Amino acid sequence: MLAIPLSVLDLSPIVEGGDAAQALRNTMDLARHAEALGYRRYWLAEHHNMPGIASAATAVVIGQVAQATASIRVGAGGIMLPNHAPLMVAERFKLPVLTFVDTAGAYPGIDAEARGQAEAIARAVETGLQLEVPLVATIIGEGGSGGAIALATGNAVLMLEHAIYSVISPEGCASILWRSSENARDAAEALRLTAQDLLRLNVIDAVIPEPLGGAHRAHEAAINAVGEAIEKALQPLLRIDGPSLRTQRRAKFLQMGSRGL
Repeated sequence: MLAIPLSVLDLSPIVEGGDAAQALRNTMDLARHAEALGYRRYWLAEHHNMPGIASAATAVVIGQVAQATASIRVGAGGIMLPNHAPLMVAERFKLPVLTFVDTAGAYPGIDAEARGQAEAIARAVETGLQLEVPLVATIIGEGGSGGAIALATGNAVLMLEHAIYSVISPEGCASILWRSSENARDAAEALRLTAQDLLRLNVIDAVIPEPLGGAHRAHEAAINAVGEAIEKALQPLLRIDGPSLRTQRRAKFLQMGSRGL
């Protein structure tokens, strides 16, 4: 499907309530999907002695992934330093960046702010806007709060048909405006967070149709639809020089809000 050299970086995270065995199975499933979509390399990050990360045993994970795939090249890399963040690595090697957004709103607690959550989000947005390589963002589920925006500073922003994308969750909005989450439905309508509304407001660039009943009803069909939409959005961007890509991306986000409801 894709004729450009794309890579995947996987930490093989252990999800809450899961274990390392499940994390390895998830990694193998992801590697198979990446291979089927035309990715060339599958990188496993080395985060030794980090709780919740199965790829600390990198040699084991490489063996598992290599056994589960046919042709994708599997490798490992050291811990990413701040100046070696994945986005910066992509720019250094002139590789396009694809992000997939499915995240709830940022945690509103004091502890999160004390640990620099707001600054981390702001720096992610800044980095995304400064890149001189193509960036295509796809919102595949819940795109909530600044964390979603930080991952979606793309030259093209796509959304699955039934996904949502908003600067704040309906519950959070209702709690601020009405002092009660019971008004979440009213808040959701006012936020215009559906793919159809956001396309009309020029916040996103395309809506990706989902199979009947939703993407979870037909995984392969949904994956193929997303891949085709990304390829369609990415191909024209590959012909644009770096400075122009950055200028286009910044202008795209500065104009948001100029079109009325």
